[in-house]
Amino acid sequence: MFKIYFRQAWNLVKQNKLFTSIYVIGTGLAIALTMILFIVHYIKFAPVYPEENRGETLVIRRLTLRYNDDRGMYQSNCCSPYLGKYLKEQTRAEAVAVFSPNTGKSPVGIGKPGEANQLRGIVKLVNADFWKLFTFQFIDGKPFTEVDVDSKQQVAVIQEEIALQLFGRTDVTGERIQAEGQDVKIVGVVKNSSVATPDSYAAVWIPISLDNKYSTEMKRAELLGRYQVYLKATSGSEKEILKQEVIEAFRKYDADHPETTHELKGQPVEDWLSYYQHDEEVSVKEVVLELLYLLLALLFIPALNLSGMISSRMDQRQVEIGVRKAYGASNWSILRQVLGENLALTVAGGIVGLLIAYLIIATCSQWILSLFDNRDLYSFAEISPRITPEMLFSPWIIGCAFGACLLLNLISALIPTVWALRHSIIESLHSKQ
Repeated sequence: MFKIYFRQAWNLVKQNKLFTSIYVIGTGLAIALTMILFIVHYIKFAPVYPEENRGETLVIRRLTLRYNDDRGMYQSNCCSPYLGKYLKEQTRAEAVAVFSPNTGKSPVGIGKPGEANQLRGIVKLVNADFWKLFTFQFIDGKPFTEVDVDSKQQVAVIQEEIALQLFGRTDVTGERIQAEGQDVKIVGVVKNSSVATPDSYAAVWIPISLDNKYSTEMKRAELLGRYQVYLKATSGSEKEILKQEVIEAFRKYDADHPETTHELKGQPVEDWLSYYQHDEEVSVKEVVLELLYLLLALLFIPALNLSGMISSRMDQRQVEIGVRKAYGASNWSILRQVLGENLALTVAGGIVGLLIAYLIIATCSQWILSLFDNRDLYSFAEISPRITPEMLFSPWIIGCAFGACLLLNLISALIPTVWALRHSIIESLHSKQ
């Protein structure tokens, strides 16, 4: 049956080359825009290296502190390292990762600053649980431990590409480099990651305790600070329990410090939802509806134009439809054939659209990835994001492309075909007279 549809579609292609070209190009552009939407969100939300635990992750993006004696309020986009320690004691989180946000490039290299072998890269200060949350693959050495962090060991983990640029090899465990103005010993080298996963990305990772203000912030035992706090639940189903434990931990902290009150505004939230977190709480329903409306706009408007083209072609095929009805063909069989023929053209347009989407993502990734994002994640990145095959050729991406083709085909072809089938056999046979 499908062979017949594709054979008929091929015959129509040869007979109507202009129609086919316009139809495939129009479909391709519509699918390209839709697939850019899917790919960008897949890179941000899906479990890709090294952020493969996104499904079990909860995020605290910002905190509001109110003084109960009318001294005012303070809001911070980051939290203190003490909050990470406190939440680990108060909850059953498998990991509580505390790390510095990406703020800009720092000197990284061998020897004194200013020498020829100095590079510039993102240096991230992290705690030991950072390596439990993010699934980096170590090609040499291992991550630094909680003991290393607590004892303020001057150690570091570096990216594979940094090792190659500085030493020309990756087996560099035990070598020393300069990072954040400190002489640190390399204890591990990880497989390259991408700035497309900015929460985990860095050129060099060093213990958070090497921050000059770390000890002071830990002693002050306050919750607002300069770091990101991510929590990993033991499983996706345990996230809601962990969220309630975090809320209870904040309530307990405020009870012990009656002069202040902290507002979480719906946090902690799932990793994907945190991309849409504004100053106020945002619901899953709001985000889903926003994406659904955008998706419909990207598909519905092109579908109307394609529907007009298909309607014109169906007028030209009225005699063919009348003859088929006269020989006993049912409306359902004719409808199925026409939808099959158009689906073949739509899939061809979908393949073209997917290739266009890949080309746009590959050449314009630095600004494309900042779309639909409430966070200024890429302001630091004159680095071009590395887009990996895992991000582009996922079965989910291919499946979404086919689903978009199917939806576009139904929207554009169903109504004109059903309208054409309403004519009687006599009306169809005499439509050309």
